Amino acid sequence: MPFYHVFGLIAMYIWFAFFSRAFVQLNDLAPQTILNTIKRHKVTHIFAVPLFWETVYDQAIKTIRNRGEKTFKKFQKGMAIARRLSGSPALSRAFSKKAFREVRDNLFGESIIFLITGGSAIRPEVIEFFNAIGYHLADGYGMTEIGITSVELSDSPRVRNACFVGKPMTYAAYQINEKGELLVRGKVIAKYVIEDGKKTVTDKSAWFNTHDLAECVDGRYRILGRADDLIVAPNGENLNPNLTEPQLRIAGANGVCLIKDGKTPVLLVSVNRYTAPDQLQRLDGAFKEKIAALHLTGQIGRIVYTSAPLMADDEFKLNRRRLSDDCRAGRLPLLDKKQQKVELSATAPIKILSVIPEKTVNGFSSTTACTQMGMIDDKITCSITLKYEPSVTTKVEQNILSIVWHDADATDAMQKTSKIVVTLGATSPVVEEPKPIQKSE
Repeated sequence: MPFYHVFGLIAMYIWFAFFSRAFVQLNDLAPQTILNTIKRHKVTHIFAVPLFWETVYDQAIKTIRNRGEKTFKKFQKGMAIARRLSGSPALSRAFSKKAFREVRDNLFGESIIFLITGGSAIRPEVIEFFNAIGYHLADGYGMTEIGITSVELSDSPRVRNACFVGKPMTYAAYQINEKGELLVRGKVIAKYVIEDGKKTVTDKSAWFNTHDLAECVDGRYRILGRADDLIVAPNGENLNPNLTEPQLRIAGANGVCLIKDGKTPVLLVSVNRYTAPDQLQRLDGAFKEKIAALHLTGQIGRIVYTSAPLMADDEFKLNRRRLSDDCRAGRLPLLDKKQQKVELSATAPIKILSVIPEKTVNGFSSTTACTQMGMIDDKITCSITLKYEPSVTTKVEQNILSIVWHDADATDAMQKTSKIVVTLGATSPVVEEPKPIQKSE
């Protein structure tokens, strides 16, 4: 967490600086960077937002799946046993330490003592995963105006997996108003708040409205989302994105977000840029079936698909207001379910799964095109830069994108027309080597 965020400043910097502990900063959030850094420095505590945990979780599940169906089924069986034992801390701990040692060795290792997530809602399957494999991941609560006011301290994985943020600390008190919003009172409240240049002095004896929706179960609190994120559906019912979105996740979609478009709730779905039209139609059918099964047909007005990521580079949680504004203003690249448009600029970056040998492409580089290849994380980017301004046509058919160009400056002895075929996959396109077309008459 950055130190300018209240979570990073108080829970990490101030608290651990008080005990003179060493801090380890990550160069980036690439999964391998995270794992290598933690193991190398034998990190004991990790406090992070859900995006961090979800990134590590997704990579871990992908790795386990890639080891084969037998290994993945064995992992699933272990998770099922851990789930049944989650109500007994001692048994759960003993089983997880033995059953998931290999998983931990491939993640953070054995140096970890305590993990905390906070800042936004975490996917239930993510927090369950970390607690099941032998780590201690707890959810906490706080905000800029009140600091950190609670963290779930239960030793029971079942309690932690329920995404409770615990009971208020001794310096704070919680209360839920008639609208279901969490109120906080105590010395922890900021002395004043500056908003839009206006300074407002706070009353520490009064209840501070966080505008976070919450519920209390046996003295433990759970955050349900933001009050201003609630969407009033056409049938008059309130739609809570934080509770609904996890139920609408479908394989093949990078992410989902419920936004407001006037008075109509819209499901915004992020997919890969090169998703083929037939693949998009199948995905659309799956979403409609899911919406119907959840009895949300009368509440979600339409489904919109975009090739843009739902979170910007400087965001660590969904900004529904920005996404809603971008969608209305036409700033999001939307995909047509019937016919996907493919645009080719003078320089077209293409993510590929297989490397084209440089010599294969250089047959055209002297007069027609040149290539540039460079590593970006664990993927390779191939840029096909047209040397002149030739006539370029593109065509998508059966998941195949054909890029054909004609070089008007080529000599009679050379091929005048060339073609590159790109196979559009669910994750990244696969680029075949350039093939010359028969010389134009």
